[in-house]
Amino acid sequence: YMTGGLNWSGLYKAIWDEEFLQLEVLANITNNTGIDYDNFSISLVAGDPKRISQPSNYAKTGYGYADADILHSEAVARAPEFSAETLDEYHIYTYSTEINLRHTESKQIRLFPPKRIKPEVYYEYVTNSKNLQTKLKIVNNERNGLGIVLPKGSVQIYRQSASSSDLNFVGEDRVEQRPVNEEWIISPGQASDLVGETTLLATRRPARNVTENDMLVKLRNRSNVTKKIVVIHNIRGNWNLLRQNHSHEQVDATKIEFHKELRPDEEYVITWTERIEY
Repeated sequence: YMTGGLNWSGLYKAIWDEEFLQLEVLANITNNTGIDYDNFSISLVAGDPKRISQPSNYAKTGYGYADADILHSEAVARAPEFSAETLDEYHIYTYSTEINLRHTESKQIRLFPPKRIKPEVYYEYVTNSKNLQTKLKIVNNERNGLGIVLPKGSVQIYRQSASSSDLNFVGEDRVEQRPVNEEWIISPGQASDLVGETTLLATRRPARNVTENDMLVKLRNRSNVTKKIVVIHNIRGNWNLLRQNHSHEQVDATKIEFHKELRPDEEYVITWTERIEY
């Protein structure tokens, strides 16, 4: 039989050292069925199975079958015992050991062994914003120690203190289900040692339905390492760039990007003139 109220979602814990991520993938499972489950095995389904009706305590964060159970939290330290398989559009993670789960209880089970991953690190600045956001790009493939369908859930990012072994929480993000070979971008939060400023130098109206803007973006790297910065600029209307001192990439009809690596303590200015017809 099936029941509502037995739910799960992915929980990712990542330790970042500026170069590598030590990534642990857990299943966070809650029991709000009103029933205690003893000596049950568990199969976790990643997907969104459609039901004609749902009990009022069913949560859309995930779905668990009632012929399932969960592992004690101390099992996170043990070797994982999950196997994964694909069924049509769904992905099933099956745990091999029978365990217990009480009503209102929430437990975590390690889905996969910890992975040491080297993400692509860059910093994103959207023009006219105040801060640069840190971005960690991961490709879900075997080369990165993954190559498995990753469930949706939350990602907690930690940094190890330079003076001790203590871990410091630096940010949290959400991730949707990631198929194999797809990119996955984590955003821990804003960068404290990078500065971006946007200035509208001049604006003109050469015709009734035409506007020309002279734009300037100033970037500063106040860290002691080289950092890759992506400047994002959104433009509406029928536009083109008349002049620019740095090449751009057109992402879509309303977005362009400027890519620049800044050395320690380097400052750089990007300028361009955009012509917009309405």
